[in-house]
This record gives sequence, structure tokens and C-alpha cells, in this order.
Amino acid sequence: MSHPVAPAPRSRPLSRGRGLRLGLLVCLLGVALPAAAAEEAPIAALGRIVGEGLAVLRLRCGQDPSCPEAKLARLRAIVTGAVDFPEFSRRAYAAGWRELTPAARGEFVEAFSDFLLAAHLPRLLERYDGEEVLLLGQRLAGPGRASVRGLLRGSGYEIPFEVQLRRNVGGWRVFDVAAFGIGAAALYRAQLTALHRTRGPGEILALLRRRGAGGPP
Repeated sequence: MSHPVAPAPRSRPLSRGRGLRLGLLVCLLGVALPAAAAEEAPIAALGRIVGEGLAVLRLRCGQDPSCPEAKLARLRAIVTGAVDFPEFSRRAYAAGWRELTPAARGEFVEAFSDFLLAAHLPRLLERYDGEEVLLLGQRLAGPGRASVRGLLRGSGYEIPFEVQLRRNVGGWRVFDVAAFGIGAAALYRAQLTALHRTRGPGEILALLRRRGAGGPP
């Protein structure tokens, strides 16, 4: 049985590029899961909070000049509680992660998460076009591990996706999202691996901090 989120009004279609749609999917699911009760089923937690995140995206600002910043701040707060950034960072940095000290790992997670939030949340607010999210089923993959299958439905297209979650003291949290057979961590892993070979951890950290603060590459 699917768990639909209230549909949005139909409107103009987004660009058909797969990269754009995967980015949108990652953003939508990133606002999906702040800390929930540990006993709550993964699909129930995800369905409950997807509606909360989409409600922020669908809020009309009208003439209120403070509204866009307020929406961005709300989404940032939800995502910060939703995503297991240490686990996502470990998977994305892969081989380079093993070379970092515990302190350096903490710095990397902070810089990487700031970069991801700065790169994706404003884009999500700008490009969200009434998409809805359907959750179709869940699979428990072991103690504290689960995956949830779903469908991102927009004007004239549908994208199947799978969300990977793990449970910690704060509840279920997202550590990867996959569509078109490609996970978000794998996409960043390719980029970070190339940067690690040519620049090294110190320059990667500096780059992420610049980009997270809105600076140039």
C-alpha cells in the first residue's frame, strides 16, 4: 500500500534533464526526515515528515520580503535533523576518509554539510514546481537499517527512487538517496576522489568552506 502525500496543483513541467531531476529528488528527500521516535516505522516517519517539508515548499510568500529567507531557514533546520551527515560524508569521501584523523573528519562533515545545504536548498526553493512524493514500500535491511521505495511525480514525468536510512538515538535518518540506479553518495564520491588525487584533503576542506559560504570554486 502506498503512502501518498497530498498532491500539489499541476503546473508547467520542469526541464527533462536527468541531472536536474536527480538533484531535485535529493533535495526533496533531504527535507523529509528529521529525528523521529526510534520505534516509528521508517516509511511512517518518512511519510509524516515529507508532508511537513512539502508544506514549506508550497507556502506562498506574497509580498512578504522576509518569507523566502524564513522558508530557507525552516528547510535548513529540517534537513539538519533529517540527514545523517557523518555517514553520508564517510560514504562520499570513501578512500580519503580513512586518511583523516577524527578531528579532521569532524571538520570535513561540518564543511561538507554546509556546502550541501548552500548548494541545494536555494535551488530547491527556486525549482520546486508542485511535485508530489509517493512512498510505496519499505525493506528492513538489518538492525537499525532500512530502505524505502518511492515515486517522485511531476508534470509529465515520474521518477522511482530509493532512500537508505539508519536508526540512531535520534530516530531514523537518511544517509543516501538513489534514482536512475545512481546514489547521491556515489555522485559525490566520483568528484571527491578526483579532487583527493589532485589537491588533497586540505584543499578539499578549503574549497568546501568557500563554497559553503557562497564563495567562488
